[in-house]
Amino acid sequence: MHHNYQHCPSDQALTQASDLAVVAAAADRSAAPHNNKPEKAPATLHLSHSPEGTIKMWEQKKAASSSAKDGAAASLYIHPSQSVGRDVREVSWVDAASVVENAVAASAGLPHVLTEQKPDLLESTVKELDIDLLGKPAANLWIVVEDYPESEPILAKDAAYRVRGGQDSASDLLKFGARTADAIAAADPSAWPIVISSEKSLAGHGPAPRVFVGPQDVKVTSSRRLPADMKRTIQEIADTTYTDMEGHAAEKFGKRAKPLSSHISADAQLMGELEFSTSLLTAVDTQRILNPVNPKPLPTFLSMTFSGLRSLREHYGEDSKQYRSGTAMTRAAVDEIVKTFVDMHEGEAVVQVLTVPPSISAALFRRASSATTTSACPTSVVDCQSTFSNCSNHGTCTQRNVTASQQCYLCTCSTKWTDDNGKAVAGFSGPVIWTGSSCQYQDISVPFHILFWTTVALIIVTM
Repeated sequence: MHHNYQHCPSDQALTQASDLAVVAAAADRSAAPHNNKPEKAPATLHLSHSPEGTIKMWEQKKAASSSAKDGAAASLYIHPSQSVGRDVREVSWVDAASVVENAVAASAGLPHVLTEQKPDLLESTVKELDIDLLGKPAANLWIVVEDYPESEPILAKDAAYRVRGGQDSASDLLKFGARTADAIAAADPSAWPIVISSEKSLAGHGPAPRVFVGPQDVKVTSSRRLPADMKRTIQEIADTTYTDMEGHAAEKFGKRAKPLSSHISADAQLMGELEFSTSLLTAVDTQRILNPVNPKPLPTFLSMTFSGLRSLREHYGEDSKQYRSGTAMTRAAVDEIVKTFVDMHEGEAVVQVLTVPPSISAALFRRASSATTTSACPTSVVDCQSTFSNCSNHGTCTQRNVTASQQCYLCTCSTKWTDDNGKAVAGFSGPVIWTGSSCQYQDISVPFHILFWTTVALIIVTM
């Protein structure tokens, strides 16, 4: 599948960006390693607060019915944001996915995570982020919380967006974390983005390391990418997560944890995922503080999906004291995780949190689960070819060890220029990167990187 990325700035905009250093700095940044700190761009190019009304507001989808507008909505939070105090904006699931993609692409210097370019949403997202987009690439944290009450903010500020519309289009946003982690891992063999989720999640299998947190244990896949120190830390936290769970919960959450029992699977699911996630980030941050001279590598893309509230709601009901306590515990844990991640990266981080209310959560995740193929584990080449559409004719099915005891046939993408029928593309030679579970996405070429960062630079200098 080929993606056409086109954005033609006006003559006036090009004149405003005539300083070629802007484009060069932005283009260089997209290729800069995360552990190298490039020179800062001139102060005049730093992202600054825009006057009220300068952010371009896109219209709500006219096709949305009044019942859809009045019904439950997911909430999307972005930190750091310039929209604090502004009215919450309404977006569709498709546009919300574009906002999230653009935030990662622009802040981390990773245009190849985009599945589609939408210049208007890129502009709005760039103006939304309150960071220096031409400086050091930012780390990114993506969090999804299932079955979280719509009426309760999960962060200390209001949501930037309310996400509504046809639920059939929600899959891309719900699976954003795993898909993006795999795209990063596929494009850079040295990268180790981490996906943390429950066993019920949509994380599936892929080249990025996965950590599945259940009510009784923690399972890790594709761990060979992880640095030795990180692998050891994950194992140490996993070994202690299920020891005295109620004591750990009481210490961390106080009286809020009292209604929950570690002997009940639904309770243990929530306590386990909150304990593991908060403890892991605290341990990594502590190691950073204790080793300032010889710092350990830090995760630069981290995806977390919390399913514990769904387990509590299904077991006890939405009006139960267990669900209410779990909600308070989850809110406290997410707040701690966000602060720790931002501190860990010394403020150069972007955090996006999506909360999905109970009234639509079950239907959304059920549809997304039925639509996904990344969770499949074909046991033969024939099954793999059927499941993954013959790797879109851009790769071959090969056997991989997804866990210590499980082998699957998954797509190994090629590096040849081929069309969707597997035929060589005339006039194109040299390597190309195909990515995605079915090798369905083509990595963005250097010309698009330059075009993307030219667009970002134009947006910034005209703010």
